[in-house]
Amino acid sequence: MTITRDGTPVARLTPLPRLRLTAAALCERWANVPRIDADELRDDIAAVLDFDL
Repeated sequence: MTITRDGTPVARLTPLPRLRLTAAALCERWANVPRIDADELRDDIAAVLDFDL
């Protein structure tokens, strides 16, 4: 993408290269994620949302 000022190019934006995520790195990330108690999550959501709509 080229940024212009009064039709004159002044800058160019390019995306940064993305690092590839390996399966091993993804598994390592998920290994440290805490478990979620489904009943507690449901209670928290119910406390915020009105299910009678």
